[in-house]
Amino acid sequence: MCIRDSIHLAGAEARGNRRLLQVVDVTGTQRLIEEARRAGGGRLIVPSRPNADPHAIHPLLRAKGGVERLVARGGIPYTIVRTATLFGRDDRFSELILSLAIWSWPVVWLPGGGKTPLQPLWVEDYAYCLVSALDRPDLVGRTVAVAGAERLSYRDIVRAILAISGRQRILLPLPVKLVRRLSLFLLGWWHWPPAGRFFMDRFSAPEVTDLDATQHLFALQPARFGETITYLNRRARATNPRGTGEHAGPASPERAAHRHSGPKRPRPPAPTHASSDAPARAGAPPSFHSTTHRLPTHVRTAPDCAAQRRRPHTIH
Repeated sequence: MCIRDSIHLAGAEARGNRRLLQVVDVTGTQRLIEEARRAGGGRLIVPSRPNADPHAIHPLLRAKGGVERLVARGGIPYTIVRTATLFGRDDRFSELILSLAIWSWPVVWLPGGGKTPLQPLWVEDYAYCLVSALDRPDLVGRTVAVAGAERLSYRDIVRAILAISGRQRILLPLPVKLVRRLSLFLLGWWHWPPAGRFFMDRFSAPEVTDLDATQHLFALQPARFGETITYLNRRARATNPRGTGEHAGPASPERAAHRHSGPKRPRPPAPTHASSDAPARAGAPPSFHSTTHRLPTHVRTAPDCAAQRRRPHTIH
């Protein structure tokens, strides 16, 4: 069996556990490389983080640096894609900041005074970059970086999240060391902590790169943070749980124009079967029209969503 290309997405960053980080990220990558060589695999595409270095002080960056070194010395074609902070529905960044703001009422913490610069990248744009890299032979053996097209301070990001969610909090600047200790004392004992230990590393090693990096590499203009976090509007989601209304998904001008252009199409009739697991037509697999497997009508694949902001590609 010959594997053409692989995208390595396994990681334990969200758990905030150093041992799991070593086992899943580093040891797991080593085993993946060995199996890829044994199977005659093609190129390996590996996500990583800015500032990754096997000699870094922070455990996450040190582990990611170790992964990059293993991949570079693995003897198989590779492409390493370093990404800035990702955001999207049910993520571990914007949703986490909102959860912490709700939990810490009436204040919200600003580590380092909220001055840390960030370039958050929408997760569907990142997925588009990973899929596009599969068809880019010019990226073989390279380490590239992608990020959002705007550089925001953590204070600006918190303000945008509070504004879209309709909440008011007092912005409380705190030293990074104090916030790190508070997080470890108050949240570190959870089995799945809402704010992992590695969340605080971004305030010591800012995740930024060139503002036009994504556009230069993949001819894609990334979605803007403030126009894309409408999924944090809990009130709109509560009144419209299927996510097909005004506040569903990113509210960029391109998507708005696409959503409202042309005559409205009638909604297809609902399946007449009694059980949600029953096939809707003869010969269909049982889960084809299953209610538990049906995606919301606004969900699309990353390439389709990102293609609206894509420009003709030129290899530099």
